[in-house]
Amino acid sequence: HGDYAIDAPPGHYRLTAELSGFTPATRQDVIVGNDTIEIDLKLPLASFEERVTVVAAPAVPMIGESEPDAPVIVTREVIDSAMLPNSQYDDVLTLMPNVVRGPDGFISVAGARASQGALLVNGANETDPITGAPGVLLPIEAVDGVQVYSGGYPATFGLATGGVTSVVTRSGADRLHMSANSFFPRLLFADGGIHGVEFWEPNAGASGPLIKGRLFVEEAVSYRYDRNRFGTLVGPQDSKFTALLSWSQVDLQLSPQQHAVVSVSLDPQNTDRANITAFTPAATVPSLAQGGWSATVADRVTIGRGSSLEVHVSTIRTALTVAPNGDSAYLIGHDLTRGSYFDRQDLHGQRTEAVASYTWSGGHGHLLKVGGSAGRSTIDGADGSGPVDLLRSDGTTSQTIAFAPATTIAASAIETGAFADDTWSAAPWLTVDAGVRYDRTTAAAAATVTPRIAWTLKPKHSGASVSGSAGLFADKIVIGALAFPSFP
Repeated sequence: HGDYAIDAPPGHYRLTAELSGFTPATRQDVIVGNDTIEIDLKLPLASFEERVTVVAAPAVPMIGESEPDAPVIVTREVIDSAMLPNSQYDDVLTLMPNVVRGPDGFISVAGARASQGALLVNGANETDPITGAPGVLLPIEAVDGVQVYSGGYPATFGLATGGVTSVVTRSGADRLHMSANSFFPRLLFADGGIHGVEFWEPNAGASGPLIKGRLFVEEAVSYRYDRNRFGTLVGPQDSKFTALLSWSQVDLQLSPQQHAVVSVSLDPQNTDRANITAFTPAATVPSLAQGGWSATVADRVTIGRGSSLEVHVSTIRTALTVAPNGDSAYLIGHDLTRGSYFDRQDLHGQRTEAVASYTWSGGHGHLLKVGGSAGRSTIDGADGSGPVDLLRSDGTTSQTIAFAPATTIAASAIETGAFADDTWSAAPWLTVDAGVRYDRTTAAAAATVTPRIAWTLKPKHSGASVSGSAGLFADKIVIGALAFPSFP
């Protein structure tokens, strides 16, 4: 009906109304006091005009602005336009230089093993306490951007000697946003017919306000069903992998100076027949269950001008279960393995960690960040193995390998750390980042002190930049190494 209402504080305004096909109407010098005022606007029809505008679409940048330590940045725009094989965050990583997926399925940064790297999600440590590899899988709809440090990395990022992957998730806003992708499965065609579903990976995301301007929610879910067919010496055999990835995040704007975030991640994964090969058919391989959950509570308070205090507490729990698909003896022949898998594992790892940091924007182009962390990692479970018979060519037993009885596996470690980092814009063409870490764990005899420095040079009127870093870097001691004497 053309009615409108504007809740505006007292002041001096200019009011403009625009509508396609009409001439805009503007009312100057609108003075708003404590009483309601009424303003009528008339928009006359615009004269007919036909216009065609051709605009070249700008290239979507894959590598962001150069920074010290030279991280490679993938933005949400690249994620939306890239052809990713699956709907999980680690598929984005292989878009970057110096990052590959190894034959074991894990991501390798700068040639290092996955266990030598670190995964941070919104600043929280999400590495697996048992293995040191990434401990969570995120649905792609939850990811806003990814940074990978394949050389050095800032002192605030914790322990690693390989690459550091930093993931920032989407946050809810006052506008409702929903998305859904890949809801049509790929069917399995074999022997002239359809034999069920071969691959299916639907994913969806939704975000929006629960309380406008104050409380926001973000939810992303991805399901994956993957059936792979292998050629073995006993004929074609299938292996099925299923995974359910979920990310839930609630943002609370407590005040203009305080912002809190609560997030929960789930990623159970199951393989019914793991590691089928030509010589190890389905009956001889185990089922594999892995994954777990993580939760983080973070609070950021702005203190005055140019300084802030951030505290976050996170916990991650991972699990690994290996179970034989039968009870028969495990027999290894020259050409084929027979029987049921010999080993049974049920392991659980957990790490709870608190991190506090203070950031101060000092004068003369300095940005100083200091903080500390404290956490505890544990492993518990059991591992038992049955005998393994090695066969001669005629099928008789040549040798039997026996293992000690199953034992309870348990270990724990307490880790503390402190860091200081200064990012200095020394000149319009030079940025320097210098920092130092101190780390102590009850798993090691001595503490580590690791200084490092990084720089970026951007010559004036040049499209090039040079970034690099140098320093000492210490690796984490995974809790699985402490439990090694308990394994059979």
